[in-house]
Amino acid sequence: MLRAARRKVPSCRPVALAKLLTPEIERGIAALTAYLGDGAGLLKQVAPRGEELASFEFPLPPDFLGQERTLQLGFTSSFPRALMQVRVTPNAWLVWPHVMQADSACLFEDGRPFNASPEDAVQQLMERVRELVQLASPATSDADRKAEFDREIATYWAQQLPSGPTQLLLLDAPDSDCELFVLTDARPRPKDAPPSLWMSADKGTLSKLAERVGMLPGKFRRLAKGAYFRRLDSLPELRVPTASGLIDWLAPCCSDHGAGINAWLETSSGLPERHVVLALPERDGLRNYMALTLRDGGLKKKASPLYGKRAARMTHHQSPATNLMLLRSLLQVLSRDAVHSRNAASSASLADKHVVLIGVGSLGSQMAMQLARAGVGRLTLIDPDIFNAENLGRHVLGIDDLGRDKVDAMRDRLMRDVPTVDVVAIPWYVELPTSDKALHSADLVVVTTADWHSELWLWRRKLEGATWALVHGWSEPHGVAGHVLVAPPDSRVDGTQLFDANGVFRYPSTNGWPNDGFVDRPQCGGRFIPGGPIGLAAIASLASRSAVETLQGRTQNPKWHRYVANEDAVTRAGGALLRPADVVGIDAVFDERPWPDISAEPAPA
Repeated sequence: MLRAARRKVPSCRPVALAKLLTPEIERGIAALTAYLGDGAGLLKQVAPRGEELASFEFPLPPDFLGQERTLQLGFTSSFPRALMQVRVTPNAWLVWPHVMQADSACLFEDGRPFNASPEDAVQQLMERVRELVQLASPATSDADRKAEFDREIATYWAQQLPSGPTQLLLLDAPDSDCELFVLTDARPRPKDAPPSLWMSADKGTLSKLAERVGMLPGKFRRLAKGAYFRRLDSLPELRVPTASGLIDWLAPCCSDHGAGINAWLETSSGLPERHVVLALPERDGLRNYMALTLRDGGLKKKASPLYGKRAARMTHHQSPATNLMLLRSLLQVLSRDAVHSRNAASSASLADKHVVLIGVGSLGSQMAMQLARAGVGRLTLIDPDIFNAENLGRHVLGIDDLGRDKVDAMRDRLMRDVPTVDVVAIPWYVELPTSDKALHSADLVVVTTADWHSELWLWRRKLEGATWALVHGWSEPHGVAGHVLVAPPDSRVDGTQLFDANGVFRYPSTNGWPNDGFVDRPQCGGRFIPGGPIGLAAIASLASRSAVETLQGRTQNPKWHRYVANEDAVTRAGGALLRPADVVGIDAVFDERPWPDISAEPAPA
C-alpha cells in the first residue's frame, strides 16, 4: 500500500459523474480502491481534468525535501488500452526522477496501447507509481536518486532545451577532444527530411562520404570548423545553462577545465550556428552522445546555415553572447561501433572479411544488403545484367535504377545506405580474367546466378584448390523451396556431381514443373526461374545465415541447407512436394541435410 500523509481528506464520489463512466473505468476505480487498501479513505474524487472522465487525488508523504505533494490520477475513455494519467503536484520536475516537465510522470511506458484487463492495468501502473514515490522518499539515498537521473541524463537535458532545425551526422567518434570540420549535405532531400550536416575530424572522411553518396563536391580546401567534440570525464549538472554559461557548466567535467572548447568558441564566433558534441562517460560498456547547438538569435526559426567546401571563407557578423541561443540537435553517430551496436559481437568478426557475390539478382541483391548490414567490411559484386522493369517485383533496387548495370546500382545503394561497407562492382562474367583479382583476396564466394556455366566454373575452381569458401544458393520454381550448399575454405568437396549435365539438382524438393521449372525469355538463351519475393526472401536469409556462419569459422564440413514451404503452397504453384513428407500442414521448414551421397539410390529423404 502507498503510505499517505496523515491528513484527513474527505472521500467523495459524485453520483452525477458516475453516469459518464464506462464499465472498464468502474472496474479500474474498484481496482484502485482495492490496491490502496486502508489508504483508500484518503482517495478523493475531483472534477475531471481535460479528457479525463474520472479524476482522483491522493496525498503523499513528505519527500526528501520535506515537501508534501499530491498524486493525481485520471481515467480517460481509452482506459485500459491507455493507462491512467498520472501527475505529481506541486510539480517535482528535476527534483524527483522520472517526473516530466509537462507535470506528468514517466512510468516507463512508450505510449502504445495497453493489452490488459482494467484490474491488471491498475495493478501494474500503481506498482510503478510506488517505485517513483520510493525514489523520492527520505529513506532513499541521494546517490540512488542521482543514479536514476544519470541513467537518462541526456533525456533530461534535451527536455530543457528547444530543438534546433539541423540534424547532425558524426561520421566517426574521435579518441580525444578536437575541432570538427562540417559539410552540409547538399543533395536534394525529401520534404520531411531535416537538413543534415556532416561532421568529422578528418577532411578525407567527409570527402569519401560525399563521393559514396553521390554528392561529388570536388576537392576540399578550407572547410569550416563548425563543431567541437568533447569527451566528458563526469556528468555536468542536471540543469542546463544558458548559452553564456556553457563553458562554466562543462568545465568541472573536463580535464583541461574547458580551455580547448573555449578557444574554439573564440575562433568560430563568426559562424551563425555551431555545435558541441558531448561524449558522455561509458555506462555498462556503452557510450551515449549529446549534441548542443549555439545559434545566432537573428536566424529564422527553421533556417539551417549551409556549410560547403568554401564555408570557412564566408564572413558572418559576430553575435554577442547575449544574442546566442542554446539548443539541442538530433545527432546520428555513423561510426562502425554505433551502426552495428545492436549486433556488436557478430559484426566485429566480419569487419575485415571480403565476400564476392556472383549474381546480384533477386537472391544476390538481398544477400548483399543483409551481409552489408551484418557488418561485412568488403563486398565485390559481379554480374553482367542490366536492371529492367521485370526485376522490380522481387529486387531490392527500385525504379530510379532502371537501365543501369545491376552491380553499379547495387554498389551505389549499398554505399549510400550502409556507411561501414566498401563495395566494388564488376559488370561482367565471373569466368573472365577481370574477376581473378577479386577472387584471390576473397574469404567467401557466393553464387546465386541460377546459371550453370558460372556455377560449374566456380565448383571446378574449388576442386582445383581455391582457398575461399563457397556458398551456392538457388530457389526451386515459384520460390516454394530453396537450397544452399556450403563448401568450407581449403576444402575440395566436389559439388559438380550433385547436378546433371544441364545443371539441374539431383535432389530437388519438388517436381512436376514444365521445362524443369525454367521460363524461357524471347531473347536467345534467356530464361529465369519464377518466384515471388516472400519465398525468395526466406531463401536469401538462409543463404546469408550460412555465409555468416562460414565467415565466422563455424562451418568445418560441407553442408546442405534447405527451405521447403508446405504442400499446399507447392500444389497451388502447380508442382508436387517430393520430400520431406512431414512438412504437410507446417507453414515452412528450414533444415540441414546430410551432404548428398550420389552412390546411394534413391536420393536420401
